[in-house]
Amino acid sequence: MSSLNRSGLGEVCDLYDAYFIDAWGVLHDGSKPYPGVLDCLQQLSARGKHVVILSNSSRRKGSVLSGLRKLGFDTDLILDVVTSGDVAWEELHTPTQEPFKSLGRSCLVLGNGDDDVDYVKTAGLTLADAERCDFVLARGSFALTGATSKIQEHASILERPEVAAALDTARSRGVPLLVTNPDFLRPGTNDPMPGLIGRDFAAAGGAVHWVGKPYDLVYARCRAAAAAGGVEDARRVCGVGDSLSHDIKGALRAGIDSMFVLSGVHSAELGIEQGSDAWPAHDAVARVLQAHLPPDARPTHIITHLKW
Repeated sequence: MSSLNRSGLGEVCDLYDAYFIDAWGVLHDGSKPYPGVLDCLQQLSARGKHVVILSNSSRRKGSVLSGLRKLGFDTDLILDVVTSGDVAWEELHTPTQEPFKSLGRSCLVLGNGDDDVDYVKTAGLTLADAERCDFVLARGSFALTGATSKIQEHASILERPEVAAALDTARSRGVPLLVTNPDFLRPGTNDPMPGLIGRDFAAAGGAVHWVGKPYDLVYARCRAAAAAGGVEDARRVCGVGDSLSHDIKGALRAGIDSMFVLSGVHSAELGIEQGSDAWPAHDAVARVLQAHLPPDARPTHIITHLKW
């Protein structure tokens, strides 16, 4: 595995003109940037490299940009931000392709309890309970909102019997689930994410549609952003992320190179601290790669955390 290891992004900078970089677990921990990240973005910009933030956040682009600014990021260094929530909202608002054309216009929402109602209403949708909804929208795990039903906590509600009953009712009616954040766990806290809802819904026989990494729609938006910046050759693009199941698999599916950041969501498996600059044991890296990727699939590069 040593041939994949890199000391910093500067070591491979000349190979690429655009980077699709994950946010939570790579740029920051939700409260502050990781050491070296702000300098790394400055170095990329100084060399004319383009950065597209590619996040599985269920929130819209403006919300993510605002959050980055609050954490101290200079968003002028960022070419664009693509979030799964924003891409899904655009298709829900004005459907141009399946499955969005066939989903219907009413939904039951598993969300964050913050902007769920606004997200639904501005997309031109209406809230409905499990007995009447056209589809279930999974964008968070802290709240369940329908036309009359409302459950909200400051922690995951996925173990609540009312939530399980609502999902069972929707699934028994043949109602599909739209997941707009395919992540399984939040880095650092290991809070359950909507990807787990989708996994369990599918395992029980339900129909699931996915928006976000590792699926194609968000990469199409990133490629369009890179092309607008003058980068059209996929060989000159690298995806950077901490989730093997999402960032690295997504880059492989998109036909671009990838850089696996060790100290994010897989840090506990690797026996290192989140955001750490320490290299885990060689066998730990090999074991984690084997556990989460197909036998013939590997990241192009491996780095401890995002730094120059």
